Amino acid sequence: MLTGQNSAVSGQLSGLMDKAGAKIASAIQNASAKTGVDFSYLLQQAKIESSFKADAKAGTSSATGLYQFIDKTWLSMVDKYGDKYGISDTASKKEILALRNNPELCSLMAAEMASDNKDHLEKCTGKSVGSTELYMAHFMGPAGATKFLNAMDKNPDANAATLFPDAARANKNVFFDKSGHPKSLQDVYAQFDKKFAIKADDVSCPAVAETPKPVADPSTENILAAMAPTTNIDSLPLYTRTSSLFTTEHNGGDEQATIKSYSPYSLFSMVSPIDILDLLKDQYTSHKVNR
Repeated sequence: MLTGQNSAVSGQLSGLMDKAGAKIASAIQNASAKTGVDFSYLLQQAKIESSFKADAKAGTSSATGLYQFIDKTWLSMVDKYGDKYGISDTASKKEILALRNNPELCSLMAAEMASDNKDHLEKCTGKSVGSTELYMAHFMGPAGATKFLNAMDKNPDANAATLFPDAARANKNVFFDKSGHPKSLQDVYAQFDKKFAIKADDVSCPAVAETPKPVADPSTENILAAMAPTTNIDSLPLYTRTSSLFTTEHNGGDEQATIKSYSPYSLFSMVSPIDILDLLKDQYTSHKVNR
């Protein structure tokens, strides 16, 4: 059981998963499992980029989808990893760009990109990188993030806007405080770091909750066993609003649905309603059922 700080972090992660919804959380978890990229990082990145909206569209650029890929970057990722994930070579440019709205594919490409960036940063900085560094590579590009991290290592108090003028002009809120004063490299890094409060070392990737299976009624199991002692029967109710031991279940009128009987075929010719009443009487008066 998680306690203390880990428990709080786990709760934060669960809260983000709830906000994402089962479909989005499952898509991100699948991408994490297939690429090895930290689930908590990918989940937090999706929250920052699109607030978990699979069809999000930026108003000032071509950025689209759960991870806000611009056209050029998405086409590059599909060219590199499209075959791996079954994206057809015959698809048109328009069709390929539209795939950004697919949360499964978008999550996979975001994870592959993060994995590439991680390899680049660790090779060029000589240090292990975490969620904050990965997001800086996403924000500034791997080359820009490498330059930033190496410069910060030498002088964390250096003026970030002076070293990265183009990025500063496009993102004034990142490189300048509310009073308009330029931030240091350490200040900019700390700002990104706050966005990723859930660290990979704090909590492991949780499983997306599955719908619990119904628990069988013990009394029903006893009655079914009494009627068919040599046959294994699924634990199902004797009677519901739409079915009984003498009926079959259809799946909402679906023409492709298979019919599932609630009891062996031989039971239809062996058991009468009177038998059922006798068995119920025996069950609830603690009498033994003759076998």
